Amino acid sequence: MGDHGRNRRHGLEISYMHARMHISDQRLPDQPSLEIHPDVVLQRPHLAAFFGLIVATWADIEGRLDAIFLLCANDRGALAEMQAIKGWDARSKFFIRHLKSQQGDALAIEVRSILRYVALPANKRHDIAHGIWAVCKELPDDLVVANSDIYTGAMEEALRAEAEGGPKLALNKDRMLDTARVVSAEHLSQLLAELREARSLMHNFMIQKMPAVVHVHNREALPRAADHPDIAERIRNAEAGIKKRDKGQPIVD
Repeated sequence: MGDHGRNRRHGLEISYMHARMHISDQRLPDQPSLEIHPDVVLQRPHLAAFFGLIVATWADIEGRLDAIFLLCANDRGALAEMQAIKGWDARSKFFIRHLKSQQGDALAIEVRSILRYVALPANKRHDIAHGIWAVCKELPDDLVVANSDIYTGAMEEALRAEAEGGPKLALNKDRMLDTARVVSAEHLSQLLAELREARSLMHNFMIQKMPAVVHVHNREALPRAADHPDIAERIRNAEAGIKKRDKGQPIVD
C-alpha cells in the first residue's frame, strides 16, 4: 500500500510511489522549513529517549519469539532454520507451519493469535527504526519522519529527467517529503505502550510454557496471554474456521 505523488516542474511530469507511514497521520504544514539529518533527533531530547526504548523493547519481543518456539517445538534444528529467516511475519509463518505439522491445530491457533496481536505495532516500530528523520522549524516540539525511499525517489526523478533530455531539475525537500509525517511525544508514547503490552504478553506466555521443573515465582498468577480479549476473540474465530473446514464449508481467514 503506498501513497502516489505526482509533480510537474519545468514542464516535466514526475510520478513516484511512497510507502505509507504508520506512526502518524499528521501532515506537515505548508511550505515547511526542514532540516534532514539523523542528528536532528538530538535537537528534540525529550523525544530521543523514546527511540532507544522502542528499539530495545522490540528486540526483547523478538528474543522471546525464539525462546517460545524452542519451548513449544523442542527442536533446535528448526529453531536455527527460523532464526535464519528475516522479518517477523516470515518467521511467525514458519513457526505456525511447524507447530501445525508437528502438534496439530490447537497450539498453532493459540500461538498464531498471540503473534498476530503482538505484531500490530510492528509497522510503527519499522517507521522509527528505518525512517529518515528531519525537524521542521515551524514545529519546535516535534520530529518529522519519511520513508527511506525518499532518496531513491529523488534519484529516479533525476535519472528520468536526464533520459528525457529535460531541463535541470532542482531537488526539492518539500517534494521529497511529500508523504512525511509529524511525530510527537504522544505518538511515541503510544507506540511504546503498545510494545510494552506486547512484550508482557510474550513474557507471560513464555513463562507459562516453561517446564514445571523450572521454579518461577507466582507463575500461576500471571495473566494468560490467551485470555486477553483481542487474542481470545482471534482464537474463537480460528476455532470456528476449523469447524467449518471440517464440515467442508468455505473458510474466510
